[in-house]
Amino acid sequence: MTEYLLLLGFCAGAGLAGGASAAFILGVLRGLRFPAFPSRKFLQVREKRELPSSGGSNRAFIAGSAVGGFLGAVFGFGTPLFFNAVGIGSSGGALLGWFVYRNIQETRRLRLLREIAVLYEAVDFFTQAGYTIPQALRLGSVAAPSLRPCVERCLARYPSDRARALEEFAREVGLSEAALLSSILAHAEESGMALGRSALQEESRSLEELRRNLAELKVVSKPLYFAVYRGLPLIAVGGVMVGPLAYKLIKLLQTVSNLS
Repeated sequence: MTEYLLLLGFCAGAGLAGGASAAFILGVLRGLRFPAFPSRKFLQVREKRELPSSGGSNRAFIAGSAVGGFLGAVFGFGTPLFFNAVGIGSSGGALLGWFVYRNIQETRRLRLLREIAVLYEAVDFFTQAGYTIPQALRLGSVAAPSLRPCVERCLARYPSDRARALEEFAREVGLSEAALLSSILAHAEESGMALGRSALQEESRSLEELRRNLAELKVVSKPLYFAVYRGLPLIAVGGVMVGPLAYKLIKLLQTVSNLS
């Protein structure tokens, strides 16, 4: 019974670790961007590939389950608990993979909110200095690295159709705040930047306040999560040191009881 519990606990931990690692690696790979100089025809194909997919959480769930199940199978191979180990490893890996994916998405959303607020302020500042809206967007994108690819594609389409270029920018970012920015800029193109400047200033302040409130709410609402996160290294080291000693002690006690 003791060996059964130890093996199941080990497989569950391995599944959780594998699922978290798989989800993290997937998130990093999806965020990689390689320098390229696409033609105008290639812009539409690239645009479709970089749109956020609704099945991202499912892929993280499946990847975590597969990695957790594989680790459970490796550590449970040749034992009577093989299928139990695979099941527990798959379940633990899937749950942790989904959890890590959701945290990555939330972190990305907060980063985009911050950069959109920066873009609001940059457009307002550079248009006051006499730059046009495309020039202000290009200069402001330097301080918003996550939004820069979307801004570059927007500027590539800007000479042919300004309204559509701004609409596509909002659609690629996928946030309502980006849609509001595009609508303000489209209105400013038609009626003049002087009328849209007050809206830009007000929205930049509102966005920064919203981002700060969301970040504070995330920290306050998850104290247990952050406590566990900080304690994970200690738990890992303790498990490596205490686990074998506990197993050895249990086997020794079993041997003594059999001799007596």
